[in-house]
Amino acid sequence: TRQKVSEYVDFVKLELSVLLLTHIMACIWIEIGRLDENSWVEIFIADQRMQKGDDSLSSYDYFKEIYANFSKKILWVFTM
Repeated sequence: TRQKVSEYVDFVKLELSVLLLTHIMACIWIEIGRLDENSWVEIFIADQRMQKGDDSLSSYDYFKEIYANFSKKILWVFTM
């Protein structure tokens, strides 16, 4: 029926909106985390440099890992 289709479309819009909002929040948080030398992104990269023994690593090499790390924290907050 039309009402069920309309409700389904509204639900999909809501899910996509939440996904977009959390993506924007993650990108902003990562950029804030890259502003300072003692930020959480820099600490993460320094730890990766020590573990891998490669001083040439940068935050761009680990952008997916940084994003996934943030996303796990956000999901943990929302499930509490």
